[in-house]
Amino acid sequence: MRPVDYKSTTAQKRTPARQPKRANSRRERSSPQARPGLRRTLLELIKSGQLLSFCLFLVTMWVLYHLFTSPQFNIQAVDVHGNNALKTEIIVEMSGLQGVPIWFVNADAVAQRLLQNAYVEQVSVNVTLPDHASIGIAERKPEVRWQLNGMHYLVDSSGVVLDVAQAPPEPGTLVIMDTTVHNLEPGNWVDADAIQLAQVLALRLPSELDFMPAGIGWDIGLGVFITSDSGQKIIFGQSDNLDRKLAVLNFLLNDGTAFTYLDLRPSNPFYQNSSADSQ
Repeated sequence: MRPVDYKSTTAQKRTPARQPKRANSRRERSSPQARPGLRRTLLELIKSGQLLSFCLFLVTMWVLYHLFTSPQFNIQAVDVHGNNALKTEIIVEMSGLQGVPIWFVNADAVAQRLLQNAYVEQVSVNVTLPDHASIGIAERKPEVRWQLNGMHYLVDSSGVVLDVAQAPPEPGTLVIMDTTVHNLEPGNWVDADAIQLAQVLALRLPSELDFMPAGIGWDIGLGVFITSDSGQKIIFGQSDNLDRKLAVLNFLLNDGTAFTYLDLRPSNPFYQNSSADSQ
């Protein structure tokens, strides 16, 4: 019978017991590092600033949603200044600004809509928080009357037809008689050079030549012409070489030359009287 080595047996029994215990101890120590708790995660987010950034993002999104959806920022008041012929209500309606969110107002598009009206020459559009819009209008001003087919049209110095005149012209108003067969509507254009030439002739003929025209007309083939009380017809055409044309007319008037028709457009003016032609 072999003697039992108690030391060896004890060592064998103790050794396996220690090893699992050490392994469990390692897992327990490593577990908190692998799976941090909610509190620790929250503290790390606060320290890094990520939580604050997320909160600011939420607040910003709420503010933007309020700004873009609140009726507080829809255009409620539209001021119009500079208009005389056009009514304010018409301008506001044409602008289409009432009730539009102020963030989506396209000032250029509003100006283009208003410029479609023949009276409007220039437009400025401005918006002010929270719900205000301002429209500045520069209107075309009627300078002369353009007479066609028995109707008088209001036109400005650039030749834009503004509207049909609703009342007879006042004394001293310059009226240009259009002898061409055609129709006019507001927004159409007439010969701007004819308007300027007619204005100049209305001033210079009485003051420089002591000649008061009975009427001033325009024809697409002749250009500007004037008539006298005695039935004379004098063709000026366009405004080029106006000083020369006035000098020729002044010479014929002072010379007492009889004529019923005078064309000042050629370099050698042509004139004729009722009985025979002269050149």
